[in-house]
Amino acid sequence: LSVVFFLITFFSTKERVLPQVSAQQSIKSDFKDLVKNRPWVILALVGIVSFIMFALQNLSIAYYFKYYIGTEENVQLFNVVSSIALIVGLPIAKPLAKRFGNRNVFMGSTILSGIFFGLLYIPGPGDYTLIYIFNILAKFTYAPAVVLLWTMLADTADYSEWKTGQRATGLVFSAATFGQKAGWGIGGALAGWLLVLFNFEANAVQTETAINGIKLMVSVIPGILYMSCAALLYFYTIDKKTSLQMQADLEKRRAPDNGE
Repeated sequence: LSVVFFLITFFSTKERVLPQVSAQQSIKSDFKDLVKNRPWVILALVGIVSFIMFALQNLSIAYYFKYYIGTEENVQLFNVVSSIALIVGLPIAKPLAKRFGNRNVFMGSTILSGIFFGLLYIPGPGDYTLIYIFNILAKFTYAPAVVLLWTMLADTADYSEWKTGQRATGLVFSAATFGQKAGWGIGGALAGWLLVLFNFEANAVQTETAINGIKLMVSVIPGILYMSCAALLYFYTIDKKTSLQMQADLEKRRAPDNGE
């Protein structure tokens, strides 16, 4: 499916923004512009924290079901339900963003999803209904942020061009992706460190401290991490009004050079 859609995208899209022939750019100047791009820096931090949260919870789920719930085979079902909830929630991102703005929807998504992640601490070993309800709600409310992160990264590329006259879309996305990969690595390491901290012993009867720690790694810790993204996004300055102004100004600026 990916190959099919990549081919459709390649053959059916047209480059409408032509670079200025006279523009002389260097990697050094592009990086300088990037670190001065406040909205990008904030989104990069949000991406890193999000992936730390995602990696930590993903790597802890197996321990949660094996040592706390007692049914290790349910991990696959849990992950499938998570994916379905995420897919169902993706389409609501656009209408919500259109009405409330990207930043506000992203903030709401991180807060609500963080709360539902945290609530996963409550269910007991046999409370499957609550476990799945909280998980579905967490992933459903998390979904808009998945879409908006990439949309807002594109906005930061526009913001850089709007402010500096130079555009480095590839660097904006690749540097953000690098940060997210780093976040995934940090999240994986954090999972290991926390297991050691909580005195976890593989393939053994776990102490109360270890069980409680595993529960925290699946629920409260990821929840707090993700809700902290809302605090970061508070300082994200590209609101709906600014976005519309950028689009209008950039269209005007590009008009003489776009060949149309």
